[in-house]
Amino acid sequence: CNDGSPAVLYFRPYAGEANKDKWIILLNGGGGCGTGQDCANRWCSVDTNFDADNMSTENASGSLNGGGVLERSGDNPFGNYNQVQVRYCSSDAWTGQALGVDVSAKDPKTGGDVRFQMDFAGSYVFEAMLVALRGDGPERLIYSRTKTEMPDLDEANVVVLAGGSAGGA
Repeated sequence: CNDGSPAVLYFRPYAGEANKDKWIILLNGGGGCGTGQDCANRWCSVDTNFDADNMSTENASGSLNGGGVLERSGDNPFGNYNQVQVRYCSSDAWTGQALGVDVSAKDPKTGGDVRFQMDFAGSYVFEAMLVALRGDGPERLIYSRTKTEMPDLDEANVVVLAGGSAGGA
């Protein structure tokens, strides 16, 4: 994430054996920042509807209620697929590959000069997600509620990549 905190993904396994090889991967959106001042304003929620929680996973919850394309309902064609939602916290439309970027701005609250470092690592987060879903990481993901091991993405017959805003880019 922008503050160096680790990326977070949420996983829910398929429902029904016929869906074991079907996946939907949702990349969250959430705007971005392109200058030091934009990023400082974003962090402090000044002149934007985003804040530090969109740049960090320090306050990320341990679970989410699946809604929208992840809702488990008969109306949703993706509802019983393996479901993955990736939290967006890199402010770079999932394309960044820059770590430790020195940034300067005016503090949005005090007006004083501030200098800080940020990571723009959305591309790395996306690549790490693929490693985890393909089972190439150090350990397989386990769905905590049912102790179900996540299937291997390499064995998928259907993969839907979805997203809105930055996640749709």
